[in-house]
Amino acid sequence: MTIQNRKLRLFLSSKSAVAGLITIFIMIIIAMFPGLFAAGPYGDKPAIKAAVKQSLEEISPNSAPQQKDVAAVRAPSWDYWMGLDSNENDIYSQIIYGTRISVLVGFIAVSISLFFGVLLGGLAGFMGGWTDAFIMRAVDVLLSFPSILLALFIMAIMGDGLFNVMIAVGISGLPRFARQMRAEVLTLRELDYVIASRALGANGFRVFFRHILPNSLGPLTVLASLGMASAVLEAAGLGFLGLGAGSNDPEWGYMLKDNRNDITLYPWTVVFPGVAIAITVLSFNLVGDGIRDAFDPTTTKR
Repeated sequence: MTIQNRKLRLFLSSKSAVAGLITIFIMIIIAMFPGLFAAGPYGDKPAIKAAVKQSLEEISPNSAPQQKDVAAVRAPSWDYWMGLDSNENDIYSQIIYGTRISVLVGFIAVSISLFFGVLLGGLAGFMGGWTDAFIMRAVDVLLSFPSILLALFIMAIMGDGLFNVMIAVGISGLPRFARQMRAEVLTLRELDYVIASRALGANGFRVFFRHILPNSLGPLTVLASLGMASAVLEAAGLGFLGLGAGSNDPEWGYMLKDNRNDITLYPWTVVFPGVAIAITVLSFNLVGDGIRDAFDPTTTKR
């Protein structure tokens, strides 16, 4: 059995990792085809307004309905599984279409972190000297700030918007990838096969891309999986602070912000977006743990 097959078997033997992978796969399908699972970004608004009006007239035909009556009408039901918010938007529809934003932000932000982190960390570890010192001191400056605070600072400069969220979250996660890549390069460049490749006349470019980078993918894959969870959580945090994708997009963090004042009257408007964020973060963490165990040499059975 090859090493790759052994690692795949170890990953698939973890029920929690497989459950997380299945959940992520379902989320990707929902993000690609949200129209198959929900009607419009906020539901069928005319039908919702007509249904709510009719229900309220049946409850209080001769007087204005009380708040408890309004809450009862907008609560989760067979017609609206996750209920309606104060603006008569379908929570289920918002969460379905918000999946696209969360998945997109996660993948793009981690791709930015991974690309520039590998570039800077690889350059620092392979070149050494003043190049290493300059790059890593800059990375240390970024690491001195909490990632959400760094993303918040970048968003305050660039403004809100989905594209700016991806950049801000990607930059905030870059230092972790840079340090990990540098550590891998410092370890691998001293191994016998790398030294032999140099002795045979291979240039630095070939040594890095032929020997060092491929053997660094395992730890970087683990970090990327865990980074997806952090990216989704940071994007939701920025949305809650009002610096996320924007009010026109059904983003989970913004849903929490928009409905936080109605938590006592309409608790489902906060509970369901929060559960969606928690499930997403948990799924990526489970997959990351499974990949880490598969690449850990102490858990690999002969």
